[in-house]
Amino acid sequence: MRRADAISKSAKSALGGLGRSLRSFSGLFAPRSVPPAPSTPPPPSLPPGPVSPKPTPRLTSGTTKSSPSGSDGDDRAVVPSSAIAPIHGALLMVVNPRNKTEIFLAKKPLDDDPAFFGWPFLGQTQPKIAGNPGQPQPDPPPTAEVFVYDVTGAVARHVEDESLKLWIYTGGRANQDFRMTLIGGLQKLVPDGSILIMTREPITGFDYRIELYPPGHPSHSALLSECDRELPGGRRYGWRDT
Repeated sequence: MRRADAISKSAKSALGGLGRSLRSFSGLFAPRSVPPAPSTPPPPSLPPGPVSPKPTPRLTSGTTKSSPSGSDGDDRAVVPSSAIAPIHGALLMVVNPRNKTEIFLAKKPLDDDPAFFGWPFLGQTQPKIAGNPGQPQPDPPPTAEVFVYDVTGAVARHVEDESLKLWIYTGGRANQDFRMTLIGGLQKLVPDGSILIMTREPITGFDYRIELYPPGHPSHSALLSECDRELPGGRRYGWRDT
C-alpha cells in the first residue's frame, strides 16, 4: 500500500507538470486578430467591341506650307495642320480655258487659302509624254461632281470625277501656275469668261462641287459681282465664307 501510495503521488506530480507545460505551449497558438487584406480596385471598364481610329479627311494632312507658290519648298515654314484650316467655303473665278485643255486657277487663290485645296501636294501627275517629269498634285486626288451649264440655265454636262486633276506647273522654266484639268476634256464646253464656282466638301459627299456658268447665263452677272478681287491680266475672283 505504501508503494501504491508513492506511485499515486508520483503520477499526480507528473500529471501536474504535464498540464503546466501544455498550458505554456498552447500560448504559442493563441488566437490573434489579423487585419483584413487591402481592397483591390475594380478593373477599368472596357468598350464592348474594338475601338477604330477616326477616318482622316481626304483634304487634310499633317503639315502644310505657308507659301505654296514659291519656286521651291526649302525656305517655306512648315505649319502644323491644327493651325491651318480652310478659311473659305467656295471659290468664284472668271476662267478662260487655255486651248481648251486646262483651266488656270492662278497662284493667288492658292496663296490665299492653301488648306482649301489640300496643300501641300504630295502626289505626282502621270506625264502624257514619257520622260517628262510629274507635276505636284494632291495625294490622293480629290473627288468632284462637275456641272457645266449652257446659256439657257440648263445643265449641258454633269460628270462625277473620282480623280480630279489639280496640279502646279513646276520645274525648269515653269511659272508655278496652279491649274485644273476636267475629266473627259469637259473644259472644251466652257467658253472664255465663264464663272467657276468651286465648293469645298459639299453635302453630296464629294470633296468638291464644281459649277461653270457661261456668259449669258441668267446667274452670270450676279456671280461676277462676287468676284471682287483682281488677278494679274485682269481676271477676277472672290471667296464665299464657310
